[in-house]
Amino acid sequence: MKRFLTTILWLCAAYLGFAQTAIGVKINSPASTFTIITPIQSMEGYNVEYFGKTGVVNSGLFLRMPIKTHFASQIELMYKREAIPYRPEGSDLKLQDRRHIRFDYLEMPFLLQFEGKKWFRGFGQIGLAPKVLLLASYSEKQNSEKFNMTQYFNKILFTFHVGGGVMWEIPKWIFTADARFSMNLTPITDQEHVPHLYFKDAKSYYFAISIGAGLKLPKNKNEEPAIQEPAYPSNEEPVYQEVKEEPIPQEAKEEAAPQEVKEAE
Repeated sequence: MKRFLTTILWLCAAYLGFAQTAIGVKINSPASTFTIITPIQSMEGYNVEYFGKTGVVNSGLFLRMPIKTHFASQIELMYKREAIPYRPEGSDLKLQDRRHIRFDYLEMPFLLQFEGKKWFRGFGQIGLAPKVLLLASYSEKQNSEKFNMTQYFNKILFTFHVGGGVMWEIPKWIFTADARFSMNLTPITDQEHVPHLYFKDAKSYYFAISIGAGLKLPKNKNEEPAIQEPAYPSNEEPVYQEVKEEPIPQEAKEEAAPQEVKEAE
């Protein structure tokens, strides 16, 4: 697990060395978040009626880097809660009185995005994600005491992601709104006996609408500064400095005169 997280951090650091990398936050809309876990059945001898709309807030960070025209990669680190509010089939228990099983995950999607070129554009995305179970809990009612059930479920799952949305890009910021569907590629548990519900071979299906905002980072290139040659004015004539000759002292003239006479003789 440590090696895996180290690899993730190394990749994130590598991304920061490229132009136009953006780092930001995103959050889902609780009113448009749904989770379905199937197939499940009661371990207590009655049929189960469960509900996908959970109204939970999931949020996290993203790191986005354009690869080439129309393509970009995005890594996310998201807190994600999936929950099953359920009741005996045919009963009229309200949400606050239903039994709840909750799963708290740390999910890390690796996404490939394909997009338009304009400043306001649509995009699609597809990718895979490891999903680490932080806590699984059970409660008799929505707000009653919670009991730890983590030991009954797989600690690491893998999920498939697909979705799309729109992006608004300005010089220093990007803003996104997207819809995402994800599903487990691996089962929630391999155990035959789990308290309350039978989860053997069950998988989760998740849908959410999210918004995000990211800051575009400056370039980080190790380039030597260009050497600039001195610029000479082309429209100006060169200026010459006048040199004045100083008069020879009288003593020097008298000493030089006898030497000239000797040379003449």
